[in-house]
Amino acid sequence: MYLKQFLHILLFSLFFLAVNAQGVDVYKGNPDASFLAARELAFSGENEIARDTLVLILTEYPDYIDVHNLLAKTYSWEGNYNVARGQFNKILSKERNTKEVWISAIKNEFYAGNYGIALGLSNKALIHFKDDEDLLALKNKATFKINPRDVEDPQTSFLIAEELALSGKREVARDTLALLLKDYPNHVEGKSLLAKTHSWDGDYDVARSEFNEILTKDHNSKEVWISAIENEFSAGNYEIALGLANKALLFAKKDRDLLKLKNKAQYLIDPPKVEDPDGSFETARQLAFSGKREIARDTLEVIISRYPSYVDAHNLKAKTFSWDGDYDIAREEFNKILLREQENKEVWVGAINNELFAENYNTAIGLSNKALLIFKDDKELLKLNHKALLNLDPPEIVNLESKFLIAQNLAFEGKRDVARDTLDLILTKYPDYIDAQNLKAKTYSWDGDYDTARALYNRILSKHHENREVWVSAINNEFYAENYATALGLSNKALLYFKDNYNFLKLKEKAIDAIENPKIEQQLIVENDTLKNGIEVTAAMDIFDVEYDPMYYGSLAYSRTTKYGKIIPKINYSNRFNTNGVQFEVDAYPQFSDKVYAYLNYGYSNSSIYPKHRAGAEVYTGLPKNMEASLGVRFLDFITNKVTIYTGSYGLYTGNYYLLLRGYVTPSENNTFNLSGNLMARKYLKDRYNYLGLNFTYGYSSDLKQFISDNVLLAETILYLESQQLNLEYQFTTKGNSNPYRAFLGVTRQELSFDANNFFYAATLGFSYQFKF
Repeated sequence: MYLKQFLHILLFSLFFLAVNAQGVDVYKGNPDASFLAARELAFSGENEIARDTLVLILTEYPDYIDVHNLLAKTYSWEGNYNVARGQFNKILSKERNTKEVWISAIKNEFYAGNYGIALGLSNKALIHFKDDEDLLALKNKATFKINPRDVEDPQTSFLIAEELALSGKREVARDTLALLLKDYPNHVEGKSLLAKTHSWDGDYDVARSEFNEILTKDHNSKEVWISAIENEFSAGNYEIALGLANKALLFAKKDRDLLKLKNKAQYLIDPPKVEDPDGSFETARQLAFSGKREIARDTLEVIISRYPSYVDAHNLKAKTFSWDGDYDIAREEFNKILLREQENKEVWVGAINNELFAENYNTAIGLSNKALLIFKDDKELLKLNHKALLNLDPPEIVNLESKFLIAQNLAFEGKRDVARDTLDLILTKYPDYIDAQNLKAKTYSWDGDYDTARALYNRILSKHHENREVWVSAINNEFYAENYATALGLSNKALLYFKDNYNFLKLKEKAIDAIENPKIEQQLIVENDTLKNGIEVTAAMDIFDVEYDPMYYGSLAYSRTTKYGKIIPKINYSNRFNTNGVQFEVDAYPQFSDKVYAYLNYGYSNSSIYPKHRAGAEVYTGLPKNMEASLGVRFLDFITNKVTIYTGSYGLYTGNYYLLLRGYVTPSENNTFNLSGNLMARKYLKDRYNYLGLNFTYGYSSDLKQFISDNVLLAETILYLESQQLNLEYQFTTKGNSNPYRAFLGVTRQELSFDANNFFYAATLGFSYQFKF
């Protein structure tokens, strides 16, 4: 965090000095771009730097209201409510017709606990924005904060209580409802909500008693009957739920919602058996086509309970909802199927038709475009796509959509800069084209520029809460950035708008799992990044306390991530004792499952300072509680000796720390063994590419220092010399760039090969850089 702040301050200082060096007194840059940068800084808590940028913009653009508003907000967010109030007053003395400024000023008073001032500001704002819902809500909130009893409109009190209940503050909601019911004892909605809050808290008996009290006086409230029945479902009392459903149907005969609950209760009490799924499906199909869709769904539920992978049954069930006009429920059902069965054209057709019936033509276009990626040039899907386009605005929209498809194809081909240019052209004419906004944000996410993508997603979702695709993309952006806590927060927000949505529930579970059960560092080798290729350059040198020239090392490695794992060919170079040597080597990490992968290695060199052949193999397996273990073997073929080394490791990931203990067993003559070990510890910072590490080795290590004895380079003697080695490493990435830099510094104490029990010291300094593409 401190490094990030330092970089922000440094960049701003350089910018400020550059402006002043030219003798310029006012801002000459792009005000909108600078405003967005300041906004991002403010949202990340760096208010001081944000204010510097905003003040600079105002030197040239003194009437830029959004800049004034954000400047005032930064003071409010820091708790400087008086300063913020002064800033808001300055704006509102000149500009009274900007609703956002009024809202910000009112919220500042809420933060400060000045509810009387907040009420006064709300009343002033309503003079300029009569009956505005947002301002009325703030007025009511302020009135309620001052004295709940002063909210004379019972419906307003009810709405406040409902908002509190839905946000989880059910105790406060009940207090509010108690005040409401004291003055309005026959307010049925209030009594029903009071009962619901008990049900949501698991107090089913209390809720039952309250529902019964309501229903003894008011038999005709269908909503109360439904809530009472759902309370019994939550309590697992299916017989009581069935009895209530039957009672309700006496007052609301043939009501579809109540019949549905009755059928559900009957099914849960005694689910029928299905012996012939195809025959039962055909029966359900005929029932659905003849208009008896409730009975058809009951039959399909029975089939699915026995055969959960019967896709045709799932598809027909979704269609029945669509035919009944329940487009939202149908959409949920189609989405569930398409999560698992993307290559089933019939499901895509059903999902697209559902959006056409609902007149959601933009969504239908999006779905048909997705389907056409899988079923290229399919006539039926093209026809549906064309139908959706024509329903929007014939000639111009068709041309617009073709431009969007061009941008989409460019983005998928990796030409994301060109794709963004095309999208910007579209958005200049159609700024509310959500698919274009979403794709633009995605291109930044795919490029690893997660911060820019996040800012774009926030901008879309601030206006369009109802767009499911944007929520999914925004959450996935946080997964790519490994900001699992943010992904969890976004999933929870999405569930406020799409209650119990299967996709968002799964994303929420995934985020929780990532937070509670992070993968062990070695497993991170198999990456899911969009960038599958990498080139890494490493350079290092050793300096000795005895009279030896420094040793130099270098390597060039190329890495390629495939669906089977990662492969890394590389070339190593060394200069030791005026002897140059090159080694060719390849590493591979085949992935067998989520928990099991392997390490394979082979190297060859014709130089005396490297083994002629080296090989290695090791199998890693994940264990419970974020642990990992491995067993493997290494083989080194020197000029005068061949050595086999057995190795094993134990790894543990705890919080942001990764610990690895590795042992080596080297058989030698006379049936004896040389034992050595290695302990590594890393602390991860903002993600897996940023960490601090410590590595301690006792005994054998493949990079221990080699010496000459009698003019012979004793490469193989390193296996039997007493030695200790301590290395420190720091790997980091810069903002907006996922290419990692790594610096390492180490010290070695090692026995002289030609003078037993005497030791030398060596210092190691190195640096590496990896470029991903």
